[in-house]
Amino acid sequence: MSVSGSGAMGDLRSDVADALQRWAGWSRSGRHDRIIAEGRVYLDRAAGRPDLFGPMLLWIAQAHLDLGDPEAAVTSAQQAWEADPSPVSTHTLAIALDGQGSTDDALALLELGLQLHPRAVNLSLQLAMLLGDQGRVPEALDRLEEVDPADFEDATTASLYYRLLAGLYAACGRWREADDVLRDACSHRDGDAAHQALDELNTAWRRTERSRELVIEWTDSLHELPPPHADVDDAIVTLGSALEVPALVAAAARRLWRALVASDPPTVRTADIWAGAALASPFQGLLWNQY
Repeated sequence: MSVSGSGAMGDLRSDVADALQRWAGWSRSGRHDRIIAEGRVYLDRAAGRPDLFGPMLLWIAQAHLDLGDPEAAVTSAQQAWEADPSPVSTHTLAIALDGQGSTDDALALLELGLQLHPRAVNLSLQLAMLLGDQGRVPEALDRLEEVDPADFEDATTASLYYRLLAGLYAACGRWREADDVLRDACSHRDGDAAHQALDELNTAWRRTERSRELVIEWTDSLHELPPPHADVDDAIVTLGSALEVPALVAAAARRLWRALVASDPPTVRTADIWAGAALASPFQGLLWNQY
């Protein structure tokens, strides 16, 4: 149905419902610009009907997000949220805010949304994901551990919850708990996502264990260096800790420095410069990316 064909005599609510169904199809086919263009017309027609604004504005906001324009999405999502601060409008506005770089505002909005809708698990999951992305893993875990799986309305949400929870456990080194979560998900739910996540977790776990073993092996094999070469060795440890480089990279840099000293002892004037060079060598970069 075209806009002009809907007719002034038609019921506006019915016309909007038809439009939303049409927009859903356009969204699936990637025709987001058509949603935005037609949305302007329907918003004008619905002037004075704020009860119809919310759903239309959310579709328009999502279209802007799909087109990579979070700033425009914030404008539409904010209006939708003001018309109805539902879990859906809160979720969409938080995504838009985070997309434009206003992550703190997105977090605050999600906190407010959970106060208004304590059992809105989609908001809890979104909040945990944002906190995890910021490196605030303990806070993200606290949020997820407050979620009651009985509140899940569909298998997709449940799968996301278990995979996110396992990922956060793994991020703080709680590998066995992560494994238990995913095995529980595999045994109680159909679908490939949990099984794939379990395989990926075990691969990462084995790689991490091998990395830990190498750190111990390489560190134990290091011999003492005389000054001033020992100063560079100390600087590698200090700088690596300050930069939060993986322990394996720091151990490899110390080995690399000893190899250089043994083959062609350099003149050391500034220990930090040599330490930085050892940590930033192409070989170290390769290890850093791998582990």
